[in-house]
Amino acid sequence: MSDLQKLKEAQYPELSWSIDAKQTSNQLLQQVVDGNIAFTISDSIAISLFQRVHPQLAVALDVTDEQPVTWFSKRDGDDSMSAALLDFYNKISSDGTLARVEEKYLGHIGDFDYVDTRTFLNAVDAVLPELQPLFEKYSDDIDWPLLAAISYQESHWDTHATSPTGVRGLMMLTKNTAQSLGITDRLDAEQSISGGSRYLKDMMSKVPATVPEYERIWFALAAYNMGYAHMLDARQLTAKQKGNPDSWAEVKTRLPLLSLKPYYSKTTYGYARGHEAYAYVENIRKYQLSLEGYLQEKQKKALQVDKFAEAYPAVAPVELASPSYGPFPLGPFSQDDEREKNRSAWLSTLTRAPLH
Repeated sequence: MSDLQKLKEAQYPELSWSIDAKQTSNQLLQQVVDGNIAFTISDSIAISLFQRVHPQLAVALDVTDEQPVTWFSKRDGDDSMSAALLDFYNKISSDGTLARVEEKYLGHIGDFDYVDTRTFLNAVDAVLPELQPLFEKYSDDIDWPLLAAISYQESHWDTHATSPTGVRGLMMLTKNTAQSLGITDRLDAEQSISGGSRYLKDMMSKVPATVPEYERIWFALAAYNMGYAHMLDARQLTAKQKGNPDSWAEVKTRLPLLSLKPYYSKTTYGYARGHEAYAYVENIRKYQLSLEGYLQEKQKKALQVDKFAEAYPAVAPVELASPSYGPFPLGPFSQDDEREKNRSAWLSTLTRAPLH
């Protein structure tokens, strides 16, 4: 609060705020997105993740500089908890566990690009529905949103995409790769997705067994983009620099070095566009994050609509149990007192229903 007060006094005299102790940071961010409140305060990580699904969310100003996340424990004269926490952090820091966790959940956040994210989400609505069944059909060991993200990075879901180097189709397969996979038409959506999925699965099977299961896909994608041999060079370079060749967080930082002569001249397979492979994998991870979050949002909204429909049905429950009488929505005119009484009660209920 002292930081806010300083900002108010130094730069923003009209700034005012209130504290909401009932809602979480994400709930408050959602309130901003929905237009219910004008602004809120949140940490940079939460905002970066939210922007992947809601690119219209903008950062107005930084309230504080970067600050470490701290664990607090009760001060009671017993230091065993603090000692255990210190041992725990020392262990996961030294054995690489902490770096792996950070890479898995935060390593791909990167800089936010509003135009790119907005364009992608527009394509999710306009183009993906037609292709989604194919991504689901050929996902195999890969989550279909990830396969869809790979295809978007390759071709922006353009079935007729063609590059100057000759790669074509949704998964931008080379002619030689397509022939090896038995693909006769690279511009056919189903053949392209099927072939790309099989080729990626083959890349994953070649990744050294020492690489953790949940990181194998990133090594495979790097190989998919720049070639398997160059991915091995990146691992060897990481090991030479005393890094962990089985950690994607450490290997990916060496990828750009493969395009610099002092480094590629000492590798087995020479020059590679490592910086492109780095961006390739990072973009795919961002698209996957946006797609999964966007689909979850749509599902949540659909459930809310269903609940609302159950609360305020368009047809009275008594009518659902009544026989059909043709095109008249309330049935034929009837002298049945019970039917008229039920209909009157329903109409009265509709009249009193609250508006939203």
